[in-house]
Amino acid sequence: MADAKDIEKKLAEFTAALERVVQVGNTWHMPEEVKLLFQKQSHNPDMNNVNVAVFGQLDTEKMITLARTGAVHWWQPFTGRAFFGDVEGMRKIYNAAPAESRPNATSAMTWVCFPYKAAGVSNKIDAAVLRQLFEWGADVNEKKGEWLEKAVRQLDGEPLKEFVTRGNIATVFRAMDGIKDEARQKEIQKLLQKPTSYVKVDDTTLAETKFIPDAQGGSWFKTLFNFRARRVNEVYEYGSDRKALMASTSFDDYDSQSIDFARAKLKALGGNPADSMQKDRFKGLSKPN
Repeated sequence: MADAKDIEKKLAEFTAALERVVQVGNTWHMPEEVKLLFQKQSHNPDMNNVNVAVFGQLDTEKMITLARTGAVHWWQPFTGRAFFGDVEGMRKIYNAAPAESRPNATSAMTWVCFPYKAAGVSNKIDAAVLRQLFEWGADVNEKKGEWLEKAVRQLDGEPLKEFVTRGNIATVFRAMDGIKDEARQKEIQKLLQKPTSYVKVDDTTLAETKFIPDAQGGSWFKTLFNFRARRVNEVYEYGSDRKALMASTSFDDYDSQSIDFARAKLKALGGNPADSMQKDRFKGLSKPN
């Protein structure tokens, strides 16, 4: 099994070989023996860890040239750049690859979703790399959340955020079951939270929506403030099958500060709610003229 010292030797060997690949004008010149050297290395399925660790450190433009000739598989230098946290190099390779050979973003994600050593060389987990992979369609929930669980249990900071904010919430809670550190649990729960949203339904109605993360995938608490009818409707949606509970209350029986807050929000969104908290009273029959 190769280790870090073996990688150093391989890196020196292939770096020296690449020095023989030169560009004259717009044309790259590559000796046939250099092409064969890389081809033998790249096409050995037992050397994937070595290839990622080595190819990810070699000159990007020359690796693109080798990939175009079929000497190396596109995914190896691409994944290598992701492995070492080089988002710009990764983009160059991805954009240079023909559509039918374009590297798989989900596959590359699996190499950087938790601390991992390829042939004794440690990966560098970079949030910018992860964001780009997700933009290219990397599936955070691949293999029933196996990679997401690894990320939740082992990552920190911005890389952790990239996974948690995109992942299946039930999977995140499942991964949290194995975490004993309360501070870390709180950090993850904070990442699961979503800001309360406010929507103007019409000039006299405001919808307030709050998200509550839970092991069933999250629940929603929605409050509809209807200033014309002077009523508040509350809806609680929960469970994987989205069960719902609903309650309706008159403004007269609801918290006045919440109504004042909703009125201000609706006005800020361009609505026109009534200012008075008191409903019009029945004045009785008027005297005939």
